[in-house]
Amino acid sequence: MVINFKLPGKVYRTAMSPLATSHMLIAAGTEDVQVRLCDIASGAFAHTLSGHRGMFTSLWFVICLVFLCICAV
Repeated sequence: MVINFKLPGKVYRTAMSPLATSHMLIAAGTEDVQVRLCDIASGAFAHTLSGHRGMFTSLWFVICLVFLCICAV
């Protein structure tokens, strides 16, 4: 199965959720300094996280799936 997500500009960082229960989330930190949560189970965007001011240096999920940690310059 191939799922294409249309993201604005370049993707600088990605992180995949370690828990795949009802959602299979991939976080994508994009050129427009937003993080989009892409649900590969449904093929839809789950959320967009905005308010960041610089390029992303890292993204990662905490094992309990409650937190997504974002580092930006």
